[in-house]
Amino acid sequence: MTDPALHDALRRFGHDSFRPGQAEVVGALLGGRDVLAVFPTGGGKSLCYQLPALLLPGTTLVVSPLIALIRDQLAGLHRRGIPAAGIDSAQSFTERRQAERDFAAGALKLLYVSPERLLTPAFLELAARTEIPLVAVDEAHCVVRWGHDFRPAYLEVGAFLRRAHPGRIGAFTATAAPGLRGAIAVSLGLRAPAVIVHGFLRPNLHLAARKIEGGAEPWLAAVREAVAGREGAGPALVYVTTRKVAEELATALAASGLRTAHYHGDCTPEQRERAQRGFLANGLDALVATRAFGMGVDKRDLRLVVHAQMSGSFEDYYQEVGRAGRDGAPARGEILWRGQDYRTHDFLINLEGEDGAARDPEVLRAARQRLNIFHQALGAQGCLWRSILDYFDDPDAGALAADGCGACSRCAQRRGAVHVELEGREARIAEVILRAAALRRRFGRRKLALILAGSSAQGVPATHPAFGALKEVAQAEIARWVQALLDEGYLGQEGDEYPVIALTAKGAEALEMGEVLTLARAPSDPIAAPHSARSAVGADVALLARLRVWRRERAQQMGQPAYVVFNDKTLHALAEARPGTREHLLAVPGIGPAKLESFGPDLLALLAEPD
Repeated sequence: MTDPALHDALRRFGHDSFRPGQAEVVGALLGGRDVLAVFPTGGGKSLCYQLPALLLPGTTLVVSPLIALIRDQLAGLHRRGIPAAGIDSAQSFTERRQAERDFAAGALKLLYVSPERLLTPAFLELAARTEIPLVAVDEAHCVVRWGHDFRPAYLEVGAFLRRAHPGRIGAFTATAAPGLRGAIAVSLGLRAPAVIVHGFLRPNLHLAARKIEGGAEPWLAAVREAVAGREGAGPALVYVTTRKVAEELATALAASGLRTAHYHGDCTPEQRERAQRGFLANGLDALVATRAFGMGVDKRDLRLVVHAQMSGSFEDYYQEVGRAGRDGAPARGEILWRGQDYRTHDFLINLEGEDGAARDPEVLRAARQRLNIFHQALGAQGCLWRSILDYFDDPDAGALAADGCGACSRCAQRRGAVHVELEGREARIAEVILRAAALRRRFGRRKLALILAGSSAQGVPATHPAFGALKEVAQAEIARWVQALLDEGYLGQEGDEYPVIALTAKGAEALEMGEVLTLARAPSDPIAAPHSARSAVGADVALLARLRVWRRERAQQMGQPAYVVFNDKTLHALAEARPGTREHLLAVPGIGPAKLESFGPDLLALLAEPD
């Protein structure tokens, strides 16, 4: 195929150039190779099979599980004058028969079909009489039983391919980590496929993650503030894990004056339609949903996705947060998680199947491994984007600048960090932890902290050589030190399902050579002053607590949500600057003349109180 023909076809799809990775996929398919392409949602997967279909003889089959996505792609193809059709359960008998006749006559360039229909006798007979140069399998990760989104009907795809013998096969997915790709290739019978991974980094999408301590009230306040402080007029999409939490959180947000709806698998069709309509029309402040919401819903100007509970895997998280900012404009994804979120996912993993049968051990192992990897990443302090790119083995991971991605809260926090040498008490704590990690008996981070603290909790081995070695240090502080040493590379983790802390080569060399240990200290690093009443950014913790109480009381008096008084950013600025005059109050972000008039006297009195 000549280059002019290829570029003419590309322009027919409305593009002058390929996105990263697309040219490699298209070239491999046109050259007759099987392909396994891992591109994120919105990364341009559809062009990778639609363009070759236009240039190859015969009819390309596209296997897709979602009627809404099929209809959307068909509409786009028809606008460009490309003959294409679909066969699905939502069609009328007349529509389906017409599609079958066009397919049999060779009048189509693309035919979209669900996996359930592939091995029906009628479709097999049609396929046997038609030239099929390419079969594109969308959502290809669904073929693997221990994958994160297995769908039994996808087992039919491999059997169909073995009977149809297409000229080449293209497997496309947005969420296949390296361990899953080999299983996909085997299931589909791919022949020495070209594996192309690209495009997971989204610089316009700023990621943030924060663990919320202290129960339901601060968690609800954090979610409410994130929704209320969003940019633009559109809604926030708030993801939770369970249907019960979806309803309860939507109700709580509504009680604070926000327009909300909920969406989950048990909603009636009318409820789902009403929620989706309000979401698309910007008639809501927040749609609170389980992962049942999102597939087939294309709202390209979504500015904020909040995970009010942690996801169960990188696959789920990336697919969900990736729905923000698909128009290329700045967008934000926030994770506001609590320790109990892990236990919720672990419980759900262990639930029996719908038929009461025990889950496949391999399925359980893979699900727990994905959960642990994601949970570990949340507990770390490294770049959020780097953790995503590393997980999906995206080659762009190595290209991230040494000072971070520039698009996540952790890199922003660490930008002003400096490496300092540990001495005295701090050096001793770090050395004790490293020596404990070097011992033959290894444990996870929580149990290691309990051992070092000399805890009497059940299951903590009092005979361990390092038991009580840091008994004067609080277990929570030890855990923070373990994480800091992990972030700095002195410690690592081994194992997938139940990872244990181990000494790295860097840590072993530091111990052997008696090197002075150094750690990066971000301004908010709790290790720097674990008992201080003032955080490293200068905000007085006790004063901040008093400001929060005052804000809550004023909001109740006004009958308004707390964020209407001041958001958290303003409270932090007040606690840090402690302004003493009206003029100084006006210099605080979030305080203008109107709020100065309403709240200035109260604030000056409160800020003047002795600690």
